[in-house]
Amino acid sequence: MALRRTAAYVAAAAVYETFPGVSLLGGDAISTGFFYDFYFPHLLHPELLPQIEEKMRQIMRERREIRTMEMVPVSAKEFLKAQGHAYRGAKEELVTLVQMGSFVDQGGPAASNSAVCACFKLFSCQNLGDGRLRITGTVHPTKEALKSFLKAWSTYGHKRHETRGLELGLWKQIAGEWVWLPPGLTRRAELLSFFKKNLGEGSVEIASSGKHYQELLRETPRLLEVRERSAPSFWGEEGLLSLEGGLELKILTSLENINSSLQSIEKTFNILTFRYSLSLEGKGGKGSRSFEVEDLLGRAWKVATLKAKELVEISIPIERNLALLLELCT
Repeated sequence: MALRRTAAYVAAAAVYETFPGVSLLGGDAISTGFFYDFYFPHLLHPELLPQIEEKMRQIMRERREIRTMEMVPVSAKEFLKAQGHAYRGAKEELVTLVQMGSFVDQGGPAASNSAVCACFKLFSCQNLGDGRLRITGTVHPTKEALKSFLKAWSTYGHKRHETRGLELGLWKQIAGEWVWLPPGLTRRAELLSFFKKNLGEGSVEIASSGKHYQELLRETPRLLEVRERSAPSFWGEEGLLSLEGGLELKILTSLENINSSLQSIEKTFNILTFRYSLSLEGKGGKGSRSFEVEDLLGRAWKVATLKAKELVEISIPIERNLALLLELCT
């Protein structure tokens, strides 16, 4: 995480120092690498990416020190204003700022200097509309690891779930936002019904986790909840795979049923032909268990989480499972 986030800052510094008038809109690490968003007063042509990469290499060779500072929001706003940067706001009591030479922005923990992310590659410069641009890339600890990833990326990139969904008419992109189309909503509803049929028989379906939910929790040994936690028109940074806050299926059952619950989940994913692994935390039957499935780039994604305390809670992210089905099974 620190390596990818550092590369994001180096990319941002390279753009900021190369193109006058650019405003920083923030970025971070993602599972494939990193991204950073900017506001450009003029159009940035994708052919300029090699120029940005060369500036990044120069910054790395300089081994620039990377400092993190914590300030209260008022002080952070004034500090950024004095440096010519916009303050994007934060609800936290303390705001973390990152500084590397003339580059300064809101951010998070990173490496101590710019030299650590020498093995990188920029992927694209995406127009998000209204003058907003997003630069994405990847970074790895060694040249060998970078070469291996890029080979996998070139081999499997065309099979990513965003591409498959476009080809099947499940969604489309409008002004930088991914929007569900009726066939996509139908596929999602079908997958939800599949999980409910295999994992939620005899359950009670409710709409929220408020007081009524807690009352049912005490009275019902097996309880199912379906939650729409965010608008279906928004993706995460890496599509449906990274979406946190989409349609989620939740099942609650007694602790005595933990083994049968695990068997039901395993049977369900076997039907979907997923090759999954199970990670365990905790002892004595309590703790959490996560079912993970690798995408075509070898990245592991949680497709089901089972938490055991007084009761067993099972969470199934519907969109992520749909994305993996599109990528792996079509």
